[in-house]
Amino acid sequence: MSAVVDCYSTTARGTDENRTASNIYADRVCNNFVKAALFSTHVPRHLPVRVFDWACGKGGDFFKLMSFFPSMERYVGMDITPKSIADFHERTRDKRTPVNFHIRATDLMREDLSGFRDFYVVTCQFAFHYFCATPSDMFATLRSEEHTSELQSRGL
Repeated sequence: MSAVVDCYSTTARGTDENRTASNIYADRVCNNFVKAALFSTHVPRHLPVRVFDWACGKGGDFFKLMSFFPSMERYVGMDITPKSIADFHERTRDKRTPVNFHIRATDLMREDLSGFRDFYVVTCQFAFHYFCATPSDMFATLRSEEHTSELQSRGL
C-alpha cells in the first residue's frame, strides 16, 4: 500500500479544467452515472442517510453525496493518504456543511471498524482494487464480515 500512498501524496487536486482533460474523464462520468443509478434505485432519498465512504480521497464525492441525499445526517470518510485527507479538509474549510462529518487518514485493511456501524450507504469508488494488492488481502477483504458489518439491514 505504500506505493499507493506515495502516488496520491504527490498528486495535486485537479481543477475543473484539467479534470475534463484527464485520460480517465469518461470513466469518471460513467462511474458517477452508475453511482447515481444505484443510489436512486436502492436508497430512499428522504431518509436520514448515514454514509461511510471508503477511500474518500480528496473529497470529490462528498458534495455529490450531499446533493444526492439532502437529508444525509452523517458522513464518515477514510483514506490511506494523509495528503488526500488534508486536501479534503481544505475543500470543506470555507463551505457550509450541515452534515455531521468525520474524515481521517487510516489503512482500512488494518483499522478496527467496530466503532463504525449503522450506515445505510457504504461506498468505495475507484479504489476497491487497492484492497486486493496481494491474493491474501483480496480474499480477506471479500470474506471479511468486518468490512460489511457497517451496513444497516437493507443498506447498500
